[in-house]
Formats: sequence, structure tokens, C-alpha cells
Amino acid sequence: MLYPLKIFKDYQTFLVADLSTHAYLRIKEILMELKTFLQYLLLFFITIFVLIVALYMFLHREHRRNFIDPLTKIYNRAYLEKLHGKVALDKIVIAMIDIDYFKVINDTYGHAAGDEVLIEISKRIAKYIRNDDILIRYGGDELLLILQKEKDKDYKKLFERIYKRAKAEPITLSSGNTIQISLSIGVNLVAYKDSSLNEALKKADNALYHAKHSGRDCIRYFDEEEASKGYLPFQKITELIKDDKILLHYQPIYNIKTGKIDKYEALARLQDGERIYYPYQFLYSIFQTNVYREFTKKIVVKAFETIKKEHVNISVNFNKSDFFDDELFESIKELVLANRDLTKYIIFELLENEEMKTDDEKIINRIHYLRELGCKVALDDFGSGYSNISYFLTLEPDIIKIDGSIVKQLQNNERARRVLKSIAVFAKYMQIETIAEFVEDKKTLEILASYGIENVQGFFIGKPSATLAEGSVKIFDRIDSDAA
Repeated sequence: MLYPLKIFKDYQTFLVADLSTHAYLRIKEILMELKTFLQYLLLFFITIFVLIVALYMFLHREHRRNFIDPLTKIYNRAYLEKLHGKVALDKIVIAMIDIDYFKVINDTYGHAAGDEVLIEISKRIAKYIRNDDILIRYGGDELLLILQKEKDKDYKKLFERIYKRAKAEPITLSSGNTIQISLSIGVNLVAYKDSSLNEALKKADNALYHAKHSGRDCIRYFDEEEASKGYLPFQKITELIKDDKILLHYQPIYNIKTGKIDKYEALARLQDGERIYYPYQFLYSIFQTNVYREFTKKIVVKAFETIKKEHVNISVNFNKSDFFDDELFESIKELVLANRDLTKYIIFELLENEEMKTDDEKIINRIHYLRELGCKVALDDFGSGYSNISYFLTLEPDIIKIDGSIVKQLQNNERARRVLKSIAVFAKYMQIETIAEFVEDKKTLEILASYGIENVQGFFIGKPSATLAEGSVKIFDRIDSDAA
């Protein structure tokens, strides 16, 4: 075998190899084996690459399924659990965002319309934040925003811009209706002072609660200035409850048919000297703790003391999750059994701030047990939130309290009147007593009376008071017999 080599400029050179046929065939065989090996190796790498791509796609799909809300396409609450222990609290600012009167949108235009509003608001907020900021659908109509902190940035101005831009333009629904929305925002600017993400979230939630009870459509900040206005630290709350500095203020409930006040809603307060603290200032901080259990127990004790003295119906507010708490339920059970002769006066009012699965037998059985002992059960804020028609089958409530967001619109909104009338007719058919909240003028009272609502509650009837008499003394001067 000759192979020309160009080594020297003036000479012709060749590489000469004298190979036997056997050696040639062996080399050819080796080259074929090498070619086959390389082909298999290439196939192996292609297979690995395909598997990696498939695994990535699978993990991405699982990530979206596990951590992305299918409606809004932003993170869901499960993603928040993933963040615990991984977020540096000194590098974040937290905001809780609530769409005002979202329940009314659902009740008036339908849940599909509510979904459209939630999608649009999520898009608008996402548009004004950075890629490393986190937007989470925290609840039904609540969004959680976690912003990465930047040095010397004015976050109050930033939230003001988000607040104004997100609600600036009306939302046009697919049905053609146009909705002008507003937002309530609670912000924790001092997360670096908190010991955990949960604690930081509670402060943002407290600020949101304060925003809602300041008339909505505003921003409230849990910073040092806001904290000085009355948010109580956990240790202070514990001391006040331990020292039994708990007050019950009673708001009267007026029976339209009888023209009398025969029920009161007990509203809890804490007192430190002459200063009174309201639930938004302390309740979130102690929720689902031993302090909360002790607080709830003492409220029930005080309610029974008032019932024993006055022989009037008193309703006490409970979260549905309270009946899932074994220790708390045993305390309630003991108090009810100790006051068997008074149970017909106590009303357990279930708040609509938590969803309950209608097949949650533990909670349902415990509520039925209390009813068997003679206690009454009321559903608060019915017609909004997590209201579920199947509650009538499972909880068998004695009373439903019609949500104030419906009542407030009765004079100007025909749809609200239709919703109210439907609830009234249904409740009457089911032999369930009705109470309408947030009655603030005579005209609203007259509309409610014309639809057959039995009881009303609100500032027109009477404000919460430490004594029963003070809460009802003016009612008879302001409601004439024609309205009833």
C-alpha cells in the first residue's frame, strides 16, 4: 500500500506498507466493529436526550398541576408551602390583595363572571411585577404578593401604583356587562422582624382585615406606625385572656313580625384598662393555638352567663374548623352539658370564611350533636362566599344570616332583590329562620319586610353594646308599626 507524503519540497516521498491479506481483513473488521459501536453509542445518547426532554416535560406538567392555579395561571397555595423555610424574610415584602365585594359579583353575574374578574385582576397585577416576584392565589378571591426587596425602594409608592393600575379600567365580561372593581390591600413592610413566613403572612392578613373594616378600597400597612395603633403582640393577648379581660358586646336582632328584639349576636373584645381591642387586632395572631381555645371557651362561658341572667337568645361566632379541633370541641361540649336547661337560647353561628366539605363527617356529626342537645345552628353570610346548598341537607341549620353585601344593594340593584327574594322563599319552604345583616336605614328594612324576612340586624336597629338594654333602647323610636 502506497500513500504519498509531502514532506520535502524537492523530493517525492511515499509511505509504503506491506500488509498481508489477513492483517487487512482484521483491520477492516475492527473498523466495522468500531462503526457499529459508535452507532449504538449515538443511539444511546439520543435515547438519553429524549428521556431527559420527556422527564423535563413531565416535571414541568406536574409542577404546573401541583403549583399553578388552573384558572388564573399564577401560583397556587400549595406553592406557598414549598416556600416555607426557603424565603429570606429580610429580603421580602408581603401583600395580601382582596377583590372588594367579589361575593356580590358572583351572586349578581354568576361564578363564570367572577372567574373572569379574577383572571383579569391577576393578569394586571402580574404585569406590574418582576419575574422574581411571586404572585399566589391565596384563597377564593385573595391574592398573595411576595416582592423581592430592593435597597432604598419606596414600597408604599409601588403598592399605590399597583393598586391604582389594577383597578383603573373597568372589566368587560364576555356577557357584555362592565364591572368597575376596587381592591383592599394589606401590606407587611417589616417581614424581617418576624420569626417565620407564617407570622409575616398573619401581619399582612391583619392589615388586610383592617383595610376591609376601614371601608374597603384602600391600602393598609402593618408597619411600626400601624402596629402602634393597636395590633396586639401575642404575649400581650395571652396575658389579657389569662386575666379574663374579655368583653362581650351584644348587637340586637330585631324580629319584624313581633316588633321585639329577641336575639343578640355576641361580639368579642379584649380590654386593657379603658382601651378596647377588636378582633382584627388580635384574633389572627392566636388562631388555632391553645390561647385561641381558652379564648373561645371563655366566650361561651360569658354567653351562658348572660343567657342565665336575661333568658334571651345569644349567638356566638365559630369557624367551621373549630369543630374539627378535638380539644376545643370537648370544652364546648362540657359547657353545653353543664347548661342543659339553657341550650335552647344558645346559637352557634358558623362563619363563612372557611370552606367545609359537605362530606366532612367529623364536623357534621359534632354540629348535629349540639343540635340534639337543644342548641341552634346558624349559617353566617349566606348567599356569598362558600355558601353551598347542600349545607341544608348536611348541617340542617335553624337560621341563615343573609350576607350584608346583598342587603346593602337592595335599594338600587334589581338583581340583589331577586337574589334576596329567592333566598327568602327557599328558607321559608325549608322552614329555616332568616336574619338580614347590615340594615342601616328604614327603606332597607321595609324592603326586607315585604319579602318575608323575619329578623334584621344592623346599625339602624342598634350598635353593639356592653349591655343588652343600651343596644335596643332606641329601636322602638325609629321603627313604626307600618314597616313591620
